[in-house]
Amino acid sequence: MIRVFLLLSIGATLYANSDYVPFSKFSKSDQIKYNFNKIEVDYSKNIKIGKPIVQEVTKTKETNLVVEKEQIHQPVNEKQLEKETSKNNTIQKTRYNKDILYSARLTYSPLSTKLDDLEKDNSTLYEPSGSVSFGNHKIEANYFKSENGFFSDLLNTETIWYKLAYKHNYKNVNFGLAFNHLIFDTDLFSKEKETFPSLEIDFKNSLDYIDFEYGGSVGIGNNIDYSYEYFFNINIKPSIHSDESFVVGYKNRTFNIKNIINDELKVEFAGPFIGVNVNF
Repeated sequence: MIRVFLLLSIGATLYANSDYVPFSKFSKSDQIKYNFNKIEVDYSKNIKIGKPIVQEVTKTKETNLVVEKEQIHQPVNEKQLEKETSKNNTIQKTRYNKDILYSARLTYSPLSTKLDDLEKDNSTLYEPSGSVSFGNHKIEANYFKSENGFFSDLLNTETIWYKLAYKHNYKNVNFGLAFNHLIFDTDLFSKEKETFPSLEIDFKNSLDYIDFEYGGSVGIGNNIDYSYEYFFNINIKPSIHSDESFVVGYKNRTFNIKNIINDELKVEFAGPFIGVNVNF
């Protein structure tokens, strides 16, 4: 009994003489202030407000990064590249065809020359030629010269043949009109000169590295009973779009001229040729 009384007395004295305050008397803010209880914060509202903004910004940045990476590191599509290259080549080729195109050719030929089918002579010559093309129009120029000795060189002849032609292109065909100037000079007879027209036609078929050309012409004049030419040749290119080509072919030139020897004289030049052709 005495012990209970002493404890109660001590408790009452401490309560009256100290700052002790029961826990139940503390407000919620005081309990948090003195660390008697953990703070309770509702983050749900902040998350709901802030999360859409954060996601939107992040998503936009990520999308931009992905686009930039795709643009920079996109692998090369070989088929697409071939299509674009072919398209560029087609555009370039179309533009090239519309521009003025110059062509020059030089050939070497071992000729067999016949005089009235009775006498033959072999000779060699270099033959230059050239052309200018624009659109569907083409102008060609050709120079031919041959010196021959017949009847054991008793009859020496010199033949010079100039030709200037205009041709119109339709698909793979060129056709038109040419003006020819022929000079036939001998030691025993007078020099004969003749200017006469001729009809011209030639064809061209192309593969990747090869062009096939063939054609001919027919002419007539005052002192020329008839003249004709025919040829075929192959142009071999080192590459598909090359401007240079190696030329090999065969050509025949024949004319029948009046008032020489027995009033008429047939002269024929025929033989293979090789050479080079350059476009620029």
